[in-house]
Amino acid sequence: MVIYIIVAISLLLLAVLSDIKYFRDKKIFQTIFLLCGCVQLFIISAFRLNTGTDYPAYAKSFNRFIVKSLVELSKERMEKGYIFLNRYIQLFTNDFRILFIVTSLIVIVSIGIILYKYCKNPSLGLLFFYLLGFYFNSMNFIRTTLAGVIVIFAYKYIRDRQFLRYTVLVILASTFHLSALLLLPFYFILNIKFNRITVVIFTLIGGVAFWFSKDMMLFFTTYIYTSYSPETSMQMFVGIPSAYAIFILVILICALLLRKDIELNSEWGTLLISATFFDFYFGFVGFKHAILSRFALYFGPIMALIFVPFIIRLAISNIKNKTDTKIVYKIRNYVCLIGASASSVAFFAYSLYDNYNHVIPHDWIWNLK
Repeated sequence: MVIYIIVAISLLLLAVLSDIKYFRDKKIFQTIFLLCGCVQLFIISAFRLNTGTDYPAYAKSFNRFIVKSLVELSKERMEKGYIFLNRYIQLFTNDFRILFIVTSLIVIVSIGIILYKYCKNPSLGLLFFYLLGFYFNSMNFIRTTLAGVIVIFAYKYIRDRQFLRYTVLVILASTFHLSALLLLPFYFILNIKFNRITVVIFTLIGGVAFWFSKDMMLFFTTYIYTSYSPETSMQMFVGIPSAYAIFILVILICALLLRKDIELNSEWGTLLISATFFDFYFGFVGFKHAILSRFALYFGPIMALIFVPFIIRLAISNIKNKTDTKIVYKIRNYVCLIGASASSVAFFAYSLYDNYNHVIPHDWIWNLK
């Protein structure tokens, strides 16, 4: 646990340093601070051993693929993109530990590129990616995370209304986890303007889906995800703590309080508010079915990387704006600043207490006997 707290403090210091006036507008310093943060996250993830609930399963599948022919691999239930990645690594080594080094490199480099291109304070975005659990997720749900980082790149094409390019990336993501295909209709859903009417509509539809979730799960596992069942996967009908969804709900409320300012100051506005809503929703549904909380990996990372830092900076900017004299707006800005920050820290603290995805204790690959 100590190592995770040390990294959190380090990332916080990097975020603070990067926002000092001397460094703020100089790309070279922003890049250096981002690299320092990414290197830390890479080392802890890449050189871990038996850290994360699914670690043994991924190591076992890697070893299983070594002795299988291409014909046998074609019959594997795992997605072919992920199998291909394993076999490509096996061209050079049969050491399963290299798999975790390679996948960690792909994830952290991808996150670094996203932050460099789209976040004004990349180190702050990296901090929230870490605090809000997505880094810990990447150490457990490897296939879903690989699909998720591809989907993050696809968000640009939702914003730019380029459906074909978005579809190509989603299909590519589905070669690592089939669930990514469910993102296809979200090209249209996430572009719907988020207002009081859409909040009510999304909430009603989500409520109905939540009420009939057990029947829907049985349908999907019977006809689509046939490899999952209540007998083989406890996560089908066992939930995760509701606290995680509550922390995200606080961020969503902050976003809604600042909605008009967000839409005026960011071309990502509507898209990111909607993504935050669905991150909360799938976390909430995860209260009944833990496996569904994994869908948050398609919405939450972009919220943490780009949106939460934007909310923080926007609230601070509004506070410094002397022309904004109404007391209700001043209170709103402080509430959003404190709410988004505190809920992220609380998420991190609770994830350590709850041993989120069993990342505690952390062990190193050189301790393998």
